[in-house]
Amino acid sequence: IQKCVSNGVAFCPERIRITSTLDVDDVIVDIDGQVVTNIILNLVKNSVEAIADEGEVTIFSRLDKSEPQAPPVLIVEVSDDGEGISANNLSKVTEPFFSTKTKDKGLGLGLSTVRGIIEEAGGSLSIDSEPGRGTKISIAIPAPLSPVLADNDP
Repeated sequence: IQKCVSNGVAFCPERIRITSTLDVDDVIVDIDGQVVTNIILNLVKNSVEAIADEGEVTIFSRLDKSEPQAPPVLIVEVSDDGEGISANNLSKVTEPFFSTKTKDKGLGLGLSTVRGIIEEAGGSLSIDSEPGRGTKISIAIPAPLSPVLADNDP
């Protein structure tokens, strides 16, 4: 995830700050590492494009171990203080070929693809947004093989 933050900063205009709180070191999920990197970079890119002037993109990660009978879950949140998404569009943004951007900014496949990959790995994607207040996209991916399980081994 730290690599994603570094890569995100590389393509981010100076008018936008990227901050991160990464409370995860070694996590193993059932998705290729490069694919996870592409997912997070896609979310960061969407956040950067949603900010018209100056703003901030925040990346937060943690390992959720709150369910004692369930494997840990990697939580990654990417939020921005951009223009936000209307309630009408919010229900559509993960549909293939739907985009709130102009035609030259994308095909509308990014969030659809991200959702498909996350769900295939047994995870989930949620979006919280309000016009004028920004957007937060959260992904949750089961991490059953993460080193945290070693603590529970007999």
